[in-house]
Amino acid sequence: PSPSPSRVEVLRSPAFWLLAAVASANSLLITGMVFHQTNVLGELGYSDARAAAMFLPQAIGAIAGGLAFGWASDRRARFLLPAAIALLLAATCLLGGMGTTTTSVFAYSIGLGICTGGGAAVNGALLPALFGLRNIGSVSGLLHVVSVVNSALGALAFSIGADLFGSYRDALTVFAVWPAALVVVATIWRPRIRQPA
Repeated sequence: PSPSPSRVEVLRSPAFWLLAAVASANSLLITGMVFHQTNVLGELGYSDARAAAMFLPQAIGAIAGGLAFGWASDRRARFLLPAAIALLLAATCLLGGMGTTTTSVFAYSIGLGICTGGGAAVNGALLPALFGLRNIGSVSGLLHVVSVVNSALGALAFSIGADLFGSYRDALTVFAVWPAALVVVATIWRPRIRQPA
């Protein structure tokens, strides 16, 4: 295979920052949705116990998302997977913000899990595919830092959003704009996989 890029070259790569942007949205929004799950579903009349029960479909979704996106990461269209994660994230936000039925709440919970498991699988597969293995530790470490920082902001962002927009569900609907914009960006500037020399 062709030589791995240096750390400086990785940090100058649009592909890395595209992955970081999707990981940022995924981390912040998922953390906010999970942290405030009883608030989001409480606005639909769910008790704390019923809202907590929705963690089970989230776990199922995370398993399914990890397996499905892991499988897809080994296929030729894997460069479209960041856009797919962003699209699922936007759809999940809209389901949480606009859905009112039991079916939509269940789909929201499953979607939240799929974004969790799928995002981890895509990052784990695309980083070495894009940048090789020479600096994979520091590259994945930097992406992890981006994810953790945004995850730490998730609960606060949702609290502020609920105050600004009137409810947690309204905030979720507005927050869907962020991953929706990333779908466009990740489709136009999709990462290119390194080719053998």
